[in-house]
Amino acid sequence: MKKAITLFVMFIFLIGAAGCSEQTTNIVLDFSAVDVENIELYYYEDVPVNAKMQTITEQEDITSILNTLTSIKVKKGSYEPTAGGSVISFRFNLSDETSFEIIHNNYRVKKGQIMSSYNFDYRTEADICGLWDDFSAYDISDASESELPHYEK
Repeated sequence: MKKAITLFVMFIFLIGAAGCSEQTTNIVLDFSAVDVENIELYYYEDVPVNAKMQTITEQEDITSILNTLTSIKVKKGSYEPTAGGSVISFRFNLSDETSFEIIHNNYRVKKGQIMSSYNFDYRTEADICGLWDDFSAYDISDASESELPHYEK
């Protein structure tokens, strides 16, 4: 009987330990809002040929975007891509004349991937595509597929 209880306790411990292996973290960026000249914000649903673009220039809005991106919870790995969904991309144009790109694929409710070819590829349950609507005061224009930030592993 003691052996069965010991095995049961060990089983529960192992299940708990396995659940802890998927720890969440936050995105860490190598720059702050004061380093950003502007953010080129891109958005499309379903196909890139429908992409729209706006340039975020106000420091308050730049700070808001950075705060949102660095506060979302992410986990290592990615979800299996699905057809459809929406994509929001960010190109941070920095004062040192470099740029940094982040892409968020929202595959379906509570399932998305956020990535950058610079240093990460995460999955997230955050839906940050709503940021597009938060900055509707800026001029919106069509964007060609070649302008869109891209991800290369």
